[in-house]
Amino acid sequence: MSFFTTDDSVDAIVADIGSYATKIGQAGEDNPRAYFRSNVAILREGQDEVNEGSPSSTTTTTSENAPGRRRRRRRPITKVNYDALNRPAVYSHNSGDIDGKDLDGNWKVANPVDPKTGLWYDPMTESNGHCLENKGGDGSDWADLIPTYLRHGYSSSLGIDTLSANPLLLIERSYNPPPLRQQTLEILMEECEVPAVFFGRDAILSCYACGKTTSTVVDMGYSGTTITPVYEGYVETKGIRRCPIGTYHMDDMALQQLQQVVKQNAASAIANGEGGSKDDEKNELRERQKRGELIPWYQAYNPSLQQRQDVFHRLSMLDIGRECRVSGAGQSINTLASKGLQVPSLKFGLPDGQTVDIPSQNRFDVAELVVGTANSGSGSEEAPSSTTLSSDSTTTRRQQALESLQKDWTALLEAAESDEMEDDDQMDVDGDDKEEKERQAQKYNEASAVGVTSRRTTRKRRRAAASAKEQADKAKAISDAKEAAQTKPKARFYNNILNRACAPYLKTLSEQLTAAPIANMVCDAAFRCNRDQQASVLGNVVLSGGGSCIGPTDQALPDLLREQMESIIHTHTPGWRVKMLSPNIPDRHIASWLGGSILGSLGGFHEMWITKAEYEEWGSAIVNRKCP
Repeated sequence: MSFFTTDDSVDAIVADIGSYATKIGQAGEDNPRAYFRSNVAILREGQDEVNEGSPSSTTTTTSENAPGRRRRRRRPITKVNYDALNRPAVYSHNSGDIDGKDLDGNWKVANPVDPKTGLWYDPMTESNGHCLENKGGDGSDWADLIPTYLRHGYSSSLGIDTLSANPLLLIERSYNPPPLRQQTLEILMEECEVPAVFFGRDAILSCYACGKTTSTVVDMGYSGTTITPVYEGYVETKGIRRCPIGTYHMDDMALQQLQQVVKQNAASAIANGEGGSKDDEKNELRERQKRGELIPWYQAYNPSLQQRQDVFHRLSMLDIGRECRVSGAGQSINTLASKGLQVPSLKFGLPDGQTVDIPSQNRFDVAELVVGTANSGSGSEEAPSSTTLSSDSTTTRRQQALESLQKDWTALLEAAESDEMEDDDQMDVDGDDKEEKERQAQKYNEASAVGVTSRRTTRKRRRAAASAKEQADKAKAISDAKEAAQTKPKARFYNNILNRACAPYLKTLSEQLTAAPIANMVCDAAFRCNRDQQASVLGNVVLSGGGSCIGPTDQALPDLLREQMESIIHTHTPGWRVKMLSPNIPDRHIASWLGGSILGSLGGFHEMWITKAEYEEWGSAIVNRKCP
């Protein structure tokens, strides 16, 4: 094995591309320098920014295909707008009279993370569940967006013009299938040309952030909550449990409660004769306030704008719910002190300048939605019953989210195992089309999944044939490094072959879904591990993710979860104590990135990198051997 070494002191870059936000920064630092939303607006090749009637569909059906056989025609991405969710993509100060849908033109919303699986994955199916950010959007496009996000974070926040200057520590999900890991490594090495890379699992890195190597990690993310047992620095995959309830559902519930409060206030104002003056009646914004409508951010900035495309409008409305939740007015743990007191309402300022009072019960319901009410009778996965109306409502929401996600998983697995979908537009294969397809199919075989494979003789022959020209253009390549990075040919692969290789792993992941409360999920995950591991993984519980930033105090959520878990454990093991570990609330949403920053700054970490030479010799399967 060769080690990545350099004469100069080169800092490693840590990148975490999540379903809500992307975090990129240098190893050894306390906070990522680049932090931006993973939902972006994209424009495809052959499309103008302004919609002039050109077709925007990315999937077409040709008459040459058999009945029901669809062929994907996804155009390459030419432009990415990272601020289009806050204002129209084709915005100008003189565009107030234009329809809001026309202001967005042909721009579509894209996210590299598939919200159903939480992975960098393109399921090639329509969404039926809570994935509204992709419903009406333009798919995941993870293979295009990951290099785009890395270049944007490098150039905008780190001041690095090329990806080939620093080694990269990329954070992935703990249940990421081996074929996806291999394809991601191929993209990083061949398209991004990173000199060395290491894949770190988010649960392990969250443990490192708290100074532990063995624990059960509770990751409350945007697209769901994942429970992962970690034993001595390795993920116990058989104990992973996943719940579809995440911060997305919390934002959605907070938004619905806000809309109800605004409507009630508007009805009360009309009943009390507070309709406003005649001048106010001419104001469109005031008229909407009187009707009890919740004004999104972009219309609060410019009231003359019409409603945007549904997907952009939905994301803008969800931002209001997120602001309410993050401020503390939209979520809170019902602590023992709160139960014994008359908790007052909290005020929240809306984008249009109004101030509303959020009842305390609304805040408690949002927190209970993601935490759940633990069933102390056993550690089973059955959703607990409750006598209160709010508990019944949150339990119903959790069950409905699970049923919706299970339907999506069924369609996803059918599409992955089917041969009907073709996507040969992703590859511009020349005369060796058959040879390339065979190589792609063999790349994800069982031997590659465990890191044992032969040398990639086919690709090495191609590289040897091109070496003469590369040496001749070496002087010019140095001066045009930045431009070459932008025009680098994309790593070629068949998405349908990749999906079929992932199908067995996705079927296993579908069995991990549950609607049980977090405390029950933690106990069930620990009990699925080996008997000699259960005491260790259940003794320490690490809390991470943006959904764990619930007040009113830093210890409110950890204390609640500890009480619920101990009540379950004490039914068969009296006196057992659970130790809750978590960073402070401001650092919980970047816990895995902090762990990666710690790992990447260690002196002996250079021995763990996957170097370019190792990739050339062993192929993409090396990632399953060096990054367990």
